[in-house]
Amino acid sequence: MALSSGSGSGRFCGFQTWVRRQAAAHRKPFNIALLVLGAAGLLFRIWLARRSHGSNDINIWNAFCTLIETHHGLGWLYDNQVDFNHPPLIALLNTALHRLAAARGWRFDFLFKLPEIGADTLAGVLVYRSWRARGDLLAPGAFALFCWNPASILVSAHHGNTDPSCAALALLAAFLVARQRALWGGLALAAAINVKLIPVLLIPVLLATLTSRRQAVSFIAALALGALPFVPYVVRHWTGFSAHVLSYRSYVGPWGITSFLEFLGMHHNFAEIAQRLTKRWTKVGPWVMVLAPLVLAAVAWRRKRAWTAIELGAIVCSLFLVLTPGFGVQYVVYPIPLLFAADVVWATAYGASAGFFIFVAYYATWTGTQPYFSNFYPGFPIAAKVFGHVPWLILTAATFKLLARPWSRPA
Repeated sequence: MALSSGSGSGRFCGFQTWVRRQAAAHRKPFNIALLVLGAAGLLFRIWLARRSHGSNDINIWNAFCTLIETHHGLGWLYDNQVDFNHPPLIALLNTALHRLAAARGWRFDFLFKLPEIGADTLAGVLVYRSWRARGDLLAPGAFALFCWNPASILVSAHHGNTDPSCAALALLAAFLVARQRALWGGLALAAAINVKLIPVLLIPVLLATLTSRRQAVSFIAALALGALPFVPYVVRHWTGFSAHVLSYRSYVGPWGITSFLEFLGMHHNFAEIAQRLTKRWTKVGPWVMVLAPLVLAAVAWRRKRAWTAIELGAIVCSLFLVLTPGFGVQYVVYPIPLLFAADVVWATAYGASAGFFIFVAYYATWTGTQPYFSNFYPGFPIAAKVFGHVPWLILTAATFKLLARPWSRPA
């Protein structure tokens, strides 16, 4: 079956053709080799996690968990900790890991990363199954390429935050919705939202792909069930919850639109206008990020089957990162699982370039200690800022390619 990605240059397409020919000629041993190669990528994450402490985020999580245990619980944290912007369920789960690490004498940083590596494993399996369901011979290759994409490896095995779990669960939700399993897809999306709030952007586009009112009701009911862990904290700690979670804005970072404006502002003739545009985008950008999925959902609803649920999920997660006025290096993983399930070529290019970008950032901020620790507090390294433009441009191109896919498919 031909790959319906409509992606890649002639060289990339030639590579895909070669993979398919090898898979067809030596199907079983070639596929087994690719699957073993992918599994080695997952095991490599465990090796790296054991030798890595992480970034400042793992220390912040350690402090959060300690505060939950030693003060008045999670509600107190919402009321008093300005930097705490996480949903309640993931905070309680990580606090349980913190207690387990203390009780057993284990390293909390390593224990924290194991679920993130497990999330990458889930994402890899879903990437494989997504391509296998289409009858495409690229499925084992897509699995191997995902498992070895450096961006996912560095974030799940080194960084020390929950973004890989969020991204994997977003793919699971789209995977299930694509099979019209609305209830389970809704529960998977609810689980992702209980890790971080970013996947709420997927609600309208996934809802637009459902083909009956009954499925839509099941999907919404599952999301409502997933909202229950929020209720006690929203009701009893609304002021802190709304201020620190719902109103949270990431730091303006060396990525995307704000990064280009920063470079523009380096010339004194453009400094004032660049500063004004940056200030305006930090206010308007989040609203554009919310509006874009709504517009896309309306188009998808009117043009049924124009995009698959996985394609829509990949577009929304990519748009989030293309448009975001705030940035943390761990954000680069959000589009990766969905993008690998939608288009292997663009996903590989993005994962490699984003991985190089964040590797330079991690290495430039490495304190020279072992386990490896990257300290971002002195400031983001200038050496890494230039490289951030490349994955952003690749992701922007991939987004436009996916948006144009219904019109590029053969009639």
